[in-house]
Amino acid sequence: MWQKHSKKIIIQRNNKPAKIKLNKRQITTRQRQLKLKQLKQKATHKYKSTIKPTTQAHPKKNKRNKWKTEHPHKPQPNRTQMTKQTKNSGNKKRIISPKKLFDSTKGYPGEGPAKENNSRGKANRTSKDRGDQHFNNTLKMWKTQHTDDMEDIGKLNTIGHDIWYSSPPKLQWNNLQGNICALNMRGRGEMLDRQNLWSAMAKSHTMIIILSDHRCTEPQLKNFQTEIEDGWIGLNTERRMKCIHSPARNKHVGGITIAVHPIISRYITLDTPFQLDDPRGWGRWTCTALAGKEKIIIIGTYGPTKNTDDDAVQSMWQTQEKLMGEINREERESDPQQQYIKDITEHIREIQKKKYKVILMGDTNINWNADTLANTEWKNNMADRGMLNTIKTFWPSTTNIHTFAPTGSWIDHIYVDKKLLLKGAIRE
Repeated sequence: MWQKHSKKIIIQRNNKPAKIKLNKRQITTRQRQLKLKQLKQKATHKYKSTIKPTTQAHPKKNKRNKWKTEHPHKPQPNRTQMTKQTKNSGNKKRIISPKKLFDSTKGYPGEGPAKENNSRGKANRTSKDRGDQHFNNTLKMWKTQHTDDMEDIGKLNTIGHDIWYSSPPKLQWNNLQGNICALNMRGRGEMLDRQNLWSAMAKSHTMIIILSDHRCTEPQLKNFQTEIEDGWIGLNTERRMKCIHSPARNKHVGGITIAVHPIISRYITLDTPFQLDDPRGWGRWTCTALAGKEKIIIIGTYGPTKNTDDDAVQSMWQTQEKLMGEINREERESDPQQQYIKDITEHIREIQKKKYKVILMGDTNINWNADTLANTEWKNNMADRGMLNTIKTFWPSTTNIHTFAPTGSWIDHIYVDKKLLLKGAIRE
């Protein structure tokens, strides 16, 4: 920046000042101004130097000075006036699109027949109306065959919730209601019986199946899973069911599978802060985690039962008795059943500490009506963990349940976290 009131012009060149002197006596005022201007231009062009300002001007003041220089006789407008002036300055030539022109032969917008396939995304149908659009192919096996007499037949042949004869609830995308079923297979049995079983699962809208004691070893699980999917969902579908397996140690006893229908398998998560199967690796239970509004752990279990046959060296009881010898003394119980009660209670406690709700289903081989130390300890542990027996909760007068023989012991149970029951997760 030039120092206007100085008689000397200071120019920086290689950090050294150069001085130019003017003789005021021989140059008139007008000539002095012209000469000064020429010297400035000459010095700037010759040395290409950087001129340091004596003071730093404010940016807003520079804008005002620029306006006064360009428009000396006009007052400076405020910011709003400048914005309007700038916007209006570019609208001198307007081009009207042909699409905006009104054609009287076509009528007003919205008149006439609707266009075909006029899809507008979610505005065209709500989530409730959409139902299960993403899983239509997987629901083709779920055909409802219901008559007026079926409910009466169900009352004569069922104890607890009637999931076989009553009409299943309608499936909706934002309000899934279906059944969860646990079965002790005692081996796979005949092929025809298994096909009828998968068909019954489909007709009853069962979303989760827990199968215990299917006696499938690791090499047999793949074919077993394909068979379930074929009879329950159907093959060649876009969505596949998900299975969690705990294979049997041998072909004589054991094995647990949790099969989850594609309609709800999208909620399955493997990212849990705890182990999802038996921590000791004995195959006494396995789990699956569902992450929705509530974080839920579903446990499918098969507890050990004492075998009086001395020749059954590969039974669960004798196998686990041998494995108990590897446990530390402070953790070891008196027998496999007591060890099972202690270990599964500790696992449930660990799950609940992580704010998960628990549903426990399967064959515990603990008789509810027996006056034994194991049964008393089991009931107390479940009560301490806030786990309620669903049959005793909904039907407290029920004393015995057996599904295989005219008489038998009540060893298959369903336990649900009390907080889930209070929220209406289990309905009649």
